[in-house]
Amino acid sequence: MQPAEAEPTEATAAAPAAEAASPSGAGRYALYSSPAPAPSGDTAPAETSDDLPAAAARIDYPELTLAQLRGRLPGLTTAEVESLVEFERGHKARPPFLTMLENRITR
Repeated sequence: MQPAEAEPTEATAAAPAAEAASPSGAGRYALYSSPAPAPSGDTAPAETSDDLPAAAARIDYPELTLAQLRGRLPGLTTAEVESLVEFERGHKARPPFLTMLENRITR
């Protein structure tokens, strides 16, 4: 008895066609392997370093989430937290951030 040849199924027949249709380098991981776009020179930074307190610059305050700020607060002095409160009031004035910072000062 001779072994029967396997007939191509739809999945195996479609695979080579899909590979042929996609350009070189585009595939399953193309999103992750493509180079990042070059930054444009006409965008201004979100915060200027002129009015950024030293404590805010040290912990990268403008980029922190509320949870990240909570984790960094124990390492700050009361004076540093007060400078963060003033900075927050003058810029974004986010109530959850202000509440957390003010509660830290009262403790």
